Amino acid sequence: MRKKAVAIIWDLEDVTPSISSTFVKGLLDYVHSYGRISIARVYGDFAKNRFARAAAELHRESFEMIHIPDSAKEEYPDTITGGVIALLALHPHIDQLLLISGRKSFAPLLRQLRTLDLETMVFCDARKADEQLLLLADDFGDFRDLTIVPMDEEESSKDSRPTISMDQSIILLQEAISFIAESGQRPTSDLVRARLKLMNEGFAEKALGFESWNGFLTEAQKRKAIHARFKDNDLILTTPRSPVPEIILSFLKALESSSKIRTSEGRKAKLPDIGKQLSQWGLDYRSHGYSTLKKVADAAAKRGLVLVTLDESNYFLDLTLKGNELLTDRED
Repeated sequence: MRKKAVAIIWDLEDVTPSISSTFVKGLLDYVHSYGRISIARVYGDFAKNRFARAAAELHRESFEMIHIPDSAKEEYPDTITGGVIALLALHPHIDQLLLISGRKSFAPLLRQLRTLDLETMVFCDARKADEQLLLLADDFGDFRDLTIVPMDEEESSKDSRPTISMDQSIILLQEAISFIAESGQRPTSDLVRARLKLMNEGFAEKALGFESWNGFLTEAQKRKAIHARFKDNDLILTTPRSPVPEIILSFLKALESSSKIRTSEGRKAKLPDIGKQLSQWGLDYRSHGYSTLKKVADAAAKRGLVLVTLDESNYFLDLTLKGNELLTDRED
C-alpha cells in the first residue's frame, strides 16, 4: 500500500521550540508513522544566534533551509506561500502539506490548497496561533504534542484512560473564551472550539454525553457559565469568569515546591520530581483529561506559564513571569 507523500513546511520564526532536537525527532517519527517525507523545508533568518542549534539539527536531518533575512520580514508570509505553490506544482504527487506555523497570513494558502483537494495538517504554537487558520486545516495541534520527553513515565499511565468532568470542561470553555476575547477577536463558537482543543486534547463532548458541540454549549449556558448570542450570523460566546484549571495551578505549585536544581539560569525542577509531588498530594492528572505528565507540562507551556529546557537527559521546567504572577495572585 502506497504511503502518503508529505511535504513539511516549517516557519521557524513563528514556531521556535526551546528544545529543537526532541521536536525534530518527534516530528519525523510522527510523519513516518503514516507516510513518507518527500520534502522538508524550513524558513527563517539563520543568521540569528538563537537558531544556531536548530540549524545544526535540521542539517543533520537533511532539511532544506531557506534563509530569509530579518530585513525582509514583511515579505515573509508571501515568500513562503509562493514557495509552497511552486513546490506543489513541481511535485503533484504530494498528498499532504504539514505546515508548522500559526500565522493568520497563511489562511489564503490553506484556502487555495482546499481547491486542490490536498490534505493539510497544522502544528502551531498555541500561545499565539490564529484559530481561523486552524479551522481551515483538516487537523491541527500544538508543536509540543510532538516533542519527546527523555524519561519513562510510570507504567500505570497506560492502564487508565484520561477522563475529564463536566465542571473541568466548563472551566476550559471559559478559559478559551477569555483567551480569544483578550486577543482582540470575537469569540465565535468555532474559534472557541479550536482553542479548547489546543488547551486540552483530552476534551470530547461525546465523552460527556453530548451528541454535539452545540449540546455542550447549551448545558454550559444553562449553568450560567457562559452567554451566547447571534451577531452577523455568528454565535458569539462570552463568560463572566476567566478561571485556570485546577490541575494547571497544582502543577505550578508542585513545580515551585520541587525547584531544587540549580543551573546557570536559576532554580529549576525536573519533570519526574513534579510528578512525585503531585502524587504525594493525591492528584491524578488523568482525571483531568491528560494521559501523561508531559501533557500537563505542555498545557502549562501553551499558556505561557512555564519554560522547558533540556540538559543531557534531564527535562527541566521553571516558572515564567506570568506563572509566578499567577501563583502570587492565588496566594493573595
